[in-house]
Amino acid sequence: MLSGSTSNTPKGVLSGDTRRGSGSDPRAQAANSRSVGGVSGLRRRRWSARLHPHRRCSDRVTVLRPMPSHQAPGPDAAERSGPAVTTPPPPSDDSPDADAVPADKDPATPPGGRAAGQRHSAGGRRWAVAPWIIVTVVALVVVAGLTTAWVVFTGEDQTARPACTGSVVLPVVASPGAAPALQEAARRFDATGPSARSTCVTTSVGEEAGGQVATALLGGWVNGTGDAPAVWAVDDTADLASVEAAQSGLTAGRSTALAATSPVVLAVRPADAAALAGRSWADLLADPSLAGRIALPDPRVNRATAYALQSMIAPAGAAPAAVDTAAVTAAGPALQALAAGTASSVATTSDALDQLATGGGPFTAVPVTEADLAADNAARGAQAALVAVYPTGPTAGDEILPVALSASWVTPTLKEAAGALLAYLRSADGRAALSDEGLRVSAETGSAAASTAASTAASTTAGTGDPATGVDRSVAVVRLPDAGSDVTAALAQALGLPA
Repeated sequence: MLSGSTSNTPKGVLSGDTRRGSGSDPRAQAANSRSVGGVSGLRRRRWSARLHPHRRCSDRVTVLRPMPSHQAPGPDAAERSGPAVTTPPPPSDDSPDADAVPADKDPATPPGGRAAGQRHSAGGRRWAVAPWIIVTVVALVVVAGLTTAWVVFTGEDQTARPACTGSVVLPVVASPGAAPALQEAARRFDATGPSARSTCVTTSVGEEAGGQVATALLGGWVNGTGDAPAVWAVDDTADLASVEAAQSGLTAGRSTALAATSPVVLAVRPADAAALAGRSWADLLADPSLAGRIALPDPRVNRATAYALQSMIAPAGAAPAAVDTAAVTAAGPALQALAAGTASSVATTSDALDQLATGGGPFTAVPVTEADLAADNAARGAQAALVAVYPTGPTAGDEILPVALSASWVTPTLKEAAGALLAYLRSADGRAALSDEGLRVSAETGSAAASTAASTAASTTAGTGDPATGVDRSVAVVRLPDAGSDVTAALAQALGLPA
């Protein structure tokens, strides 16, 4: 019987030792060496696992065991098999390990090297990253960058806008001189996505003569055209004054600052511009050679004619007052001579411009607002057919003033939307919209306090303005307030037009 005691162990085999014995059978010695070496390696792994529980080792432990015999050993079995091999039992967790070596003194690991069969160094584990993870991270970074750039360069975050619970149309009525610019400004205003009281706002701009709008407003918009307006954009402050004289509450709290202006000029063919350059409005009225040479359609329906005639009879001064009916009466003979039949020869300013551009009319000049001349030339082509002459002295013209109305039909939502539109018109983008339609805004707007001398020095002729529009908005103009419907009627009578 084999014994675990060292006194009965064959010579050359030590129990629990990894050293080889000196037996005479080489095969038994080799088997004994592998068996004992495997057990010793297992002990080292258990010791290392207790010191380094995170470390794994890929070495496999192989323990050689005696092959089972199909028959009982005979007397000579010991002689045939050589010295007996005793396999010591594996040590328990509590028993000391005679052959265990601390991890930092592991003889199986050469200095500065890696143990045989060990995949990773003791310093740590190397991980492989899947390609789809890299692609996903790069895609997220690109999307985030593009989103940030879009928000920065557009200047607004669409997701920051409050959601609308409904929609409303803001009705605006504009006088003829204000309508084109207000329509363009409203289009740009709507593009900003305005809202009022959680309601999305869109703007509708209609065109109607100022006198007719004033009458409809005073009558409660019973006979008005289209929806009752929440905003009225006038081109003549005299129309606004007539409403306020009867019902001041309709425009309570309005601003008095004009949004834009457009002075009256004389449209002429380029060849005729030099003959009128540097002259004042008063000079034109006193020159008998100009009789019948200036088209004067009915001033009651052609505001440019009324502006030109008022400018001719206005008193000189740095801050002139509007003319009155007495001034019209005093200038009656000169006005009638100037008309000399041209007042009834053409119905509208637009018709007069057509005849002048084609050379079919008997006149050489047509009164027209600066903005309307620019629009007319733009419609005719790249090269302006007509150019503007700016007579010196006080000059009447369009005075664009949008006003929020306080009528009974204006709901709180419409009132808030109207305020948003007026604020936009005063902003840089709103002023740009008005300017793009040929109106004078900000620094371009002539002041009533400007001196007549400055206006005279800046008088221009053809060729100094924009070749495409035929106008020069840099010319300083002394603004003359419009006199209103009573003076307009007196002017028509002075020209000899039927009542």
